[in-house]
Amino acid sequence: MIHILEQFVVAVALLAGVPLAIAAGLGVAVSLFQALTQVQDQTLPQLIKVAAIALSMVIGGALLAAPLLARSAEVFDTFWYDG
Repeated sequence: MIHILEQFVVAVALLAGVPLAIAAGLGVAVSLFQALTQVQDQTLPQLIKVAAIALSMVIGGALLAAPLLARSAEVFDTFWYDG
């Protein structure tokens, strides 16, 4: 059972880590752009990050969620056998 929980942690980290990495990278790029051009808009970075995360979830959401769904099915299949 511990092995399955470890796999869950890895799957959740992958599921959350990819959009987080995209948002962090875009945040740095937009901040650099704002510093170079002296644009003072506060909503620009948030809008770009939200759009990028939404786009990454639309494009790769099923691919990212597949390991989590597989582990969930495995837990439900073996739940009564372990306890």
